[in-house]
Amino acid sequence: MRRSESLLSAVVLAVALCVGGCIDFGLEVPEPAPRPVESIDVPEGCVEEEVDPAEATVEIQFQTLGVDKPLVTVAPGGVILWVNGSSQAHTASAGAPGADLPLDRGGFESGRMSGGGSQWAYRFCQVRTVLWYCRTHPAQMRDYRIVVGAAGGSP
Repeated sequence: MRRSESLLSAVVLAVALCVGGCIDFGLEVPEPAPRPVESIDVPEGCVEEEVDPAEATVEIQFQTLGVDKPLVTVAPGGVILWVNGSSQAHTASAGAPGADLPLDRGGFESGRMSGGGSQWAYRFCQVRTVLWYCRTHPAQMRDYRIVVGAAGGSP
């Protein structure tokens, strides 16, 4: 007897949940308010390219198999400096392992940076978010992000 009561209770509960979820109570979900579009000024004549490390506005430090800032923001025209203080060689390569972002589509490539303080700097102009990784250690050092277009840079 108990088994049939449990089965009946389960059926009644299932029907109640279905009916409760299928009834229109006349509630309307309002459309989300449009977000204001922020105007971001890109410096006139800005060219994305390798630049002198002295122009850096944001710094990323390579660690053994990582970086100190996996997410960095920079204003258009800002320069990111990669510093390899680890004992291993690293790269700063736009894209993801097996899916590099070509230079003509906003990509960048530091080339091999030996350990012990090697530096490489790059100016960013195009408003976007770009993924980057280390070509030397693609399994461990990947999915890092640079957001170009923020009002200021990362500390």
